[in-house]
Amino acid sequence: MTALHYNSLVTSPSDVRTRERVATFERMLEELRKTARAEEWPDLSPGYRTEIQRMQRDILDYLSSSR
Repeated sequence: MTALHYNSLVTSPSDVRTRERVATFERMLEELRKTARAEEWPDLSPGYRTEIQRMQRDILDYLSSSR
């Protein structure tokens, strides 16, 4: 499986693309959880989780930064 990487920072409070990308990764992870074999799961899920956390951190960093 090819890793998908997120490279851009949130630049505005309405950066809908980043929030949509988080939702997309969450849906992908949810579908993968339904279809992956139990023995595959530990190898498949961490990359998606890491990317979701990175994007969520960028959103929160932007929202909590000074103007």
